[in-house]
Amino acid sequence: MANPNLYRIHPAIGIARLGDAAADQFFIGPERPSQSGAGDASIGTMAPPYKTGGRIKRQAARFRVYEYVDKGKGYEVSREITLDEKDVVELSWTVHLANRKASFFTFDGLAGSPLLKKQPAPQRRNKAVLDKTRLELDPLPRSIKGRKAAKVEFRKAGNKSERWPVPAPVPNIEYLGELRTDDKGRLIVIGGEGLIGQQPGAPPITDYANNDGWFDDASDGPVTARLKLKTGEVKVLGAWVLVGPPDFAPDTVPQVSLYHLLLDTAVRGVPIPKDQLVYQTGELARLPAMAKDLAGGGTSFSSYKPDFDQDILPVLRAAVQSTFLFRSARFAHGTLGSQGPSSMWDLLSDPAQPNSVRQALFARLRKPNTGGTPLEDMPRLLGDDAYDKFKTGLKRLFVTVTQYAAMEQWAKGNFTKTRGGADFLYGGAPYAAITPTGLDRAAMENISGGGFFPGIEVGWQIRDARLYIEPFRLRPGSSSFHQFDKPGTPIIAGHFSRQMALPWIADFRQCKMELDAGKEWGWWPANRPDVAYPDATEARKRGTINAWARSNSAPPTGWGDMPDDPKMIANWTRFGFVVRQPGDIYVETERGALP
Repeated sequence: MANPNLYRIHPAIGIARLGDAAADQFFIGPERPSQSGAGDASIGTMAPPYKTGGRIKRQAARFRVYEYVDKGKGYEVSREITLDEKDVVELSWTVHLANRKASFFTFDGLAGSPLLKKQPAPQRRNKAVLDKTRLELDPLPRSIKGRKAAKVEFRKAGNKSERWPVPAPVPNIEYLGELRTDDKGRLIVIGGEGLIGQQPGAPPITDYANNDGWFDDASDGPVTARLKLKTGEVKVLGAWVLVGPPDFAPDTVPQVSLYHLLLDTAVRGVPIPKDQLVYQTGELARLPAMAKDLAGGGTSFSSYKPDFDQDILPVLRAAVQSTFLFRSARFAHGTLGSQGPSSMWDLLSDPAQPNSVRQALFARLRKPNTGGTPLEDMPRLLGDDAYDKFKTGLKRLFVTVTQYAAMEQWAKGNFTKTRGGADFLYGGAPYAAITPTGLDRAAMENISGGGFFPGIEVGWQIRDARLYIEPFRLRPGSSSFHQFDKPGTPIIAGHFSRQMALPWIADFRQCKMELDAGKEWGWWPANRPDVAYPDATEARKRGTINAWARSNSAPPTGWGDMPDDPKMIANWTRFGFVVRQPGDIYVETERGALP
């Protein structure tokens, strides 16, 4: 007898992004891995352009329900559940968004992390305010159902159980976003406007992460679904949505994305369901073999043979794209992609070719959990303990253990040959159809996976394997593993955004290139560019390059970012989006008038 069908929401972790344009001008975020354009012509708008009337469109997260059927040897995906399915009686959604930054502990690098054996004394933001309800933004859960249903807002409604800042900040924040559905009843989550408010009498912003009396409308929370079929109601495994700042380089991927971080977390710590065929076919078929090789703290693959397009390409792709976003990389890696000789692509992507180039590149990678040698300076990004306060060895960001193990085999020529050409280095391996695992990857490969100081969309709390019921999916009712929380504290709406900078723009302004030991180090250039080429001509010849967050009065090739936080708050929506152009170049577009 077959086991009961299973139902899951995908993406398991979705991403929505702030924007000051009207909510009606939203666009659906990427739903296929390596997707460079975004949107759905049937609802919302298309992107690019990423602005309308000079204002930034909000990126929405769309969620779907999939059915998994027992085929005798395990579960495989059967169908997507929509209101078009004849046996669907009801498909309704509930989402809870909240912002608990102001009531949380101050961010101090890895303070509170399980990685530290000795914790510093915890300090709270706004510690003079004893009533936490006066520091949080929590409009309570909202529900929606039907086809193209009328919007349901996360707006102050006067319910006594709601939480809003007291006294109210200026400008007042009484809205965190809204819900909609598409023509098939799928859920659409739209985040807030990017508002940043200051309570009367609060001091000005002085810190990159902790500023008392300040609030913003970033948020996060659980996504659940109620599904009734003609045969009765069935359980649906839920998801989570993160609402973070705009991605100003939407066609590029982080050198360590949240997808690859959580893939590594899954391989090395999350139980992989053995009764699902999704872990025997498709891209996730590699998880069990990876996990077997890395069990017990292993760091190298002994039997798993990496796939170039799945395992190697993302590392090389991020490196090539960084040359348009990070000044120190502007003259590096140019011969790797379609702008270089085809023979170089063959050397990278074909195991039958000599190993010398691959070995030279691999030698530049910093081994995980080490400081690395002077030669091992890739990626040139800062890590979770960027200023070495806790002596954890996490001063620099490194690729994950899983990524490093794959690159090690690649350098030896032990990998599966690419299925494409050099254009893959810019566009990624194409995906023809929307799939459950593809939705997971498409959302998370555009989210930063470090350095978490504190991060952009989410911080280091997300990578604890104990939070997950299966790869990429948070366990309902999980307990927080932040050491400053009381034991058993559940993860609830606002759990992950609470660790982010308050307000978000403070860290966004300051986390740019830094000098250390005579070298330039970056933070998250794939989401918050350090530099940008003004036009295609300069990009092709690697000519004039500008500081991305510059004011017009700044030196054109200097690091004259917005000089202070008030000006950054007033002008963040005017910055340009760095997007891919014909010829595999990335150019700043849609930049508004700046002071």
